[in-house]
Amino acid sequence: MSVEHLSLPPGHLPPPPAYARPKLLGTYSHLPDRRIVPGDASMAYYRPAPLGADLTYGAKERIDRDESVEEHLDGLVESFRRIGRERPGGVVTWRGMLTRFMTAPFETEGWAMDAVALNGSVYLELYDPPEERAKRKPGLCRATWAMPTRHTRRILRATRRWTGPRAGREQSTRMCSGATDSSIVESSIGEIPVTIGGEVDCVDGTPNPGLSKCVELKTNKVINDERGDNIFHKKLLKHWAQSFLLGIPDRRGHPVLAAQLPNSAYSGYSRGTEAGLASRTCAALLVRCARDGDAEHTAERPAPA
Repeated sequence: MSVEHLSLPPGHLPPPPAYARPKLLGTYSHLPDRRIVPGDASMAYYRPAPLGADLTYGAKERIDRDESVEEHLDGLVESFRRIGRERPGGVVTWRGMLTRFMTAPFETEGWAMDAVALNGSVYLELYDPPEERAKRKPGLCRATWAMPTRHTRRILRATRRWTGPRAGREQSTRMCSGATDSSIVESSIGEIPVTIGGEVDCVDGTPNPGLSKCVELKTNKVINDERGDNIFHKKLLKHWAQSFLLGIPDRRGHPVLAAQLPNSAYSGYSRGTEAGLASRTCAALLVRCARDGDAEHTAERPAPA
């Protein structure tokens, strides 16, 4: 299936069908070598990081995920086999794919997806050929990957302590983008079943606490001017969509300014920006894509909700 454009929802939007509260079906982990195992072997646990932590410390020793290996929807499919929970007639995909649909009205960069119809369901994944992966610079997001390293710890590792003249210098921690813990949730958009997989940065508290204690960590440059403020508020919409889809309630963390924002507040912050970011617009576009995959395009932006 090839869809070149997505039409924007109209300016005056009726309430979209409800997105059901996500229900956790199970979890699986990628080990550092990207082997898939059931359960929470790679789950990380939240701990506060001191302000001023050096997010570039240890970047040269970082263990990068091998992006030449095409993983597709392997983790989701293997989990379906293990737990025996696949609902025909729905959408099966990663959280990031639905996030792209929801934020499409306010993005300028294009993207492509592969859609496969199988046994009554539609499987969606990002179209990411080798030539596109080769364009990405390995060191581009090292500071972002450092956030989970500084803010979390994993089971079976020695307790780490902050050392050195500047806060944030750890001697025993190596950044690794290969070890991840993923949650699988089921939901629905109106009557359309949706099954989503999404990586979770860490949990707050004991092992296997459910979605209510999942925590995601995000970074942003210190806001010094109006342009930076606009960029920050636009990013909030994406953050809101990611947490909304997976049912994660909270976020934590900036090394310079540690902030905790309830997920429901993000769409409110975004709605007041110049771009007219509104959660209703995002939800309406997601519903429209799920229903009919409309390929029309219009240049008009919807009016702010």
